[in-house]
Amino acid sequence: MLQWGLPSNKWAAALTLWGAYSLLRWCWTPLRGIWRHFLRPRRNLTQRYGGTWALVTGGSDGIGEAYSHELAKSGFNIVILSRTLEKMEKVAGDLRRLYNVQVKLVQFDFANFSAPEHVMELHNKLNQISEDVCVVANNAGKAHANPLA
Repeated sequence: MLQWGLPSNKWAAALTLWGAYSLLRWCWTPLRGIWRHFLRPRRNLTQRYGGTWALVTGGSDGIGEAYSHELAKSGFNIVILSRTLEKMEKVAGDLRRLYNVQVKLVQFDFANFSAPEHVMELHNKLNQISEDVCVVANNAGKAHANPLA
């Protein structure tokens, strides 16, 4: 008959305990990752950051659009700052319909951001929205003509 328990030899018992410890340690990292990324309840980001508005630059397409959807799903009202008004209006309609949030649009092209007057233009446009933005997802990209110079 097979009996479960610690071996009678002290070395065998120590090796058994060491093996059990190693196995648990080896399993812990993937189990913790599964918990963090798939099983843990979603955090309340509006409570964590103390506001209800999020600004997403480049939020009308690609990854920026995905940021907009995720932040709206979390309960944030969205300010989309992007270059193309038609794309922003489409995304804004989707966000309003799917998540019942407020959406404000700011049209600006970051390719012109190097001149001081364009910086002031962006500053003035952002001041016009008059909302307390607590989260910024900076996703707008800009290509440089000579990045190594």
